[in-house]
Formats: sequence, structure tokens, C-alpha cells
Amino acid sequence: MAKFFILSEKSGEASIYIRIQRRKTESRKALNIMVNTLLKTSDSDMWRAKVIGNTINDKYQRANGELFKKLFAIRDAVDNLIDTGVYDKQAINNVVANIAYKEAREQQEKERIKAEQEQLKERLSVLNYYREFYEGISNGDIRHGADKRYSAGSLKVWREFGRYLTDFCKGKHLTFDGIDKKVADGFSKYLENKRGLMSKTITKYVICFRKLCNAAAEEGLNHNAVSLKVWKERKVKDEQMRAATYLNEEELQALYDMPLTGERERTRDMFVLGTLLCQRYSDYMSLYKDNFAEPLEDGTPCCRLVQQKTGSSVVIPFYDDRMETICKKYGYNFPHISDIPLQSFNRYLKDIMKQLSDNVPSLNEMFTTILTAAERRSEQRYREYHDGADLFKRNEKGQPSRPKWDIITGHSARRSGITCLYNKHILTNREIMKISGHSSEIVFEHYIRTGNDEVAMSTARKLKSNHHEAI
Repeated sequence: MAKFFILSEKSGEASIYIRIQRRKTESRKALNIMVNTLLKTSDSDMWRAKVIGNTINDKYQRANGELFKKLFAIRDAVDNLIDTGVYDKQAINNVVANIAYKEAREQQEKERIKAEQEQLKERLSVLNYYREFYEGISNGDIRHGADKRYSAGSLKVWREFGRYLTDFCKGKHLTFDGIDKKVADGFSKYLENKRGLMSKTITKYVICFRKLCNAAAEEGLNHNAVSLKVWKERKVKDEQMRAATYLNEEELQALYDMPLTGERERTRDMFVLGTLLCQRYSDYMSLYKDNFAEPLEDGTPCCRLVQQKTGSSVVIPFYDDRMETICKKYGYNFPHISDIPLQSFNRYLKDIMKQLSDNVPSLNEMFTTILTAAERRSEQRYREYHDGADLFKRNEKGQPSRPKWDIITGHSARRSGITCLYNKHILTNREIMKISGHSSEIVFEHYIRTGNDEVAMSTARKLKSNHHEAI
């Protein structure tokens, strides 16, 4: 029969042990083991007075019902193990611990489950998941396509999207389960009405939201099928787009020949080089000597670079004497973004183009455009101090109209270069795309800014030529 006892002879708290004894029989050897029950009495003096051998004071037992309930359960469990021939000390200790710590372990399990549920709840928050997702694409843990890291340009778009998402979610706990058409439409209206973004830009961030929902679904965190279908890209009409023009060959040459000094000269030179390279501001303002170090196999000088926005590698041969002239002028030590930030670059460029328009009339051609949120705010302030007068000219339909020199920016270089190459009718689209770094012909064609009149004249020439040949 198992007996409970304590070893401590001191007063106060003491550990309780159980002694298991078995007489020797023909089928087993004698057994006399002591097992720590992992339970304690808070009053060892009272224990010694009330528990003597197998005799336990009834009143004391009732007063400590939970303690003795566990002790009896431990005794019975150990007895059962031994009766089935299990004498392994570790097995006995495991049985004891399972009973002694049952409540504590159950509580720990409840707390663990609760913590996991809270963590899951946090991840189901659209805003929290975005933060986790952005960290992943930033450090490379989350990739896309053929295991490609997100480019600097893509990270910038996602970072801006996060800024708008944070503001949109302010004051509400938006989860993926809560995304429906109303939420999707509300996000688009927020971008348009509160942030003043243009349709093309709104579509860009709507696509981000849709991709975020898809990413959460792939991780098993988003079970809301509706959230994958409610994001509608806006079809942007020409009148809803900001005017995007380009410099033709005559305008570009006039700009190249223009006598300038200082920052205005450096801005002009880099803009012309960027145009001839057909690259973005972020790429043509990040050029180093190493980009020009390795010529083509036939000895033709070229520029080799990896585009910051897409990560695409491009090789641009020197096909125009102005390219080499500008490179040698700077000894291949070019001004960079840190020297002339985009805002300053655009300011210098606008001053230059305005001055050039005095001698190049085509730069005064008016273009219907739309105003950015910042421009609308500027015009509103202007009206307050000028009796409601418009800051920007309007056409007969009341649409903002601006001269060509006023809408040329650092980003116009890429569009100008691509369109000028296209208008030469020497290279195929694919050959131009190899220079520009475009992988999609649809996107490439958006950069070609050949006017309707130019297309019509080209069409007329071809048709007339074919007609005369037929005669």
C-alpha cells in the first residue's frame, strides 16, 4: 500500500512524497521506491500531526480536498504502472507530473491558444499584414516572379500605398473578412477626393490592395473570396490624364545648342543624355564611369546599366555623337541625384525651356492637361488673393491648358528619346525596347507620343505611294 510522507523536519512548507512497496513474489522482485509527487503542504507540522502512515485525519483531508484528490490520483496511477510491470523511473515521473501540473499545463495551453488567436487576429488586420508584407519584400524574404526581389521602384510604390492605407484605416480595425465592394469603392474615393490623386495613380494603388489580398489568401489568412474580386482598375481617358509630351529632334537640338552655365547647364546636359539613352531620371542621374567601361565586341562605345525601377539590364550603343560629347565633357564623372534632386532639376529645366521657347515657337504650343493635387491647392490659394482668378489658363471647355515648355520635366527625357527613335522609322519596336528596357510592347507604346496629325501624315504618304505604284 502506498504511503504519503514528508522528509522535512522543519516547520512551514514541505514537499510530499509517496512510498511504493511490494513484497517479493515468484513473478517479481521486492520493490521499495520513493516518488516525489511534486505537490507540497504549506504546514509541515500540521501534516505530521494529521497524516500518520496510511491514516489520514478525515477533517484534515476534507479541508485539503484538492490536494488529496491529486495525491490519490498520483498513487493510483503509479500503482497501475507498477501492476502492469512498468518500473521505469522516467515513466513514473511523467505520470506524476501530468497529474500534479494538470491545471497549470491546461492553463498554459489555454494561454498559448489565446496568444495564437490574438496573433492571428493581429495578422488578419489588413494594416498589420501590410506591415509584415512590406518588411518581407524589403528584406527579400518575400519575392515575386522567378524568385526576383522587389525593385527599388516597386518598394517605393508599396511604401506610398502603405501611407495611404494607414490613413484610410485610421479609427477602424479593417480585416480581410471585412473587405467588400463598399470598402473597395471607399478606398478609391478616398484616394480621389481626400488625397486628390489622378485616375492612373489611383489604379496603381488599387492594384496594390488587390495584390495584398491575394498574398494573404496564399498564406491562408484571407478566406474572403469577395476581397479578391472587388478591386476595379480605372479606365483612364485621355482627358483624365496629365499631358505627357516630348521634345522632337529640332527642339532637342536647340536645347543641346543653347549656351548655359552652372546648374542649368548640368541639368540640360543630363536631360539630353537621358533622352538619348531613353532612360528614367533615376537611371540617367545615377551614371558612373563603370557604366561606360566595356564597349561592344566591335568596339562601339555603349552604356550598360541595371534599371533601378525594374531591375532590367540594358545595353545602349552610342548611336549619336552628342552622347560621347557629353560623356567626355564630364570625364564620365556625371552629376547625380544627390547633386540635383528631382525638384531642383525640374525647376532648372522649366526655366531653361521657358527661355528656349522665345526662339523655338513649338514650345509654346498649348496642351490640355489636368492639375495635380498640389497644383489645385496652389490655384486655390492664388484665387483667394487674386479675386478668384485662375492661376492656370483654361481652354473654351474650362480645362486647364499649359504651354509645352511648362509640362516638360525630368521624366520627359525617356518619353522623348523613345518617341524620337520611333519617328526615325529605322529600328523595330523590339530593337527600341532593348534600349529602353521595356518587356511589354503595350507599356512601350504608352511612351510613344506621336501625335494624331503625324500618324495621319505618315499614313497618307504610305497610301499615296502605294496608289502611284499601282497605277
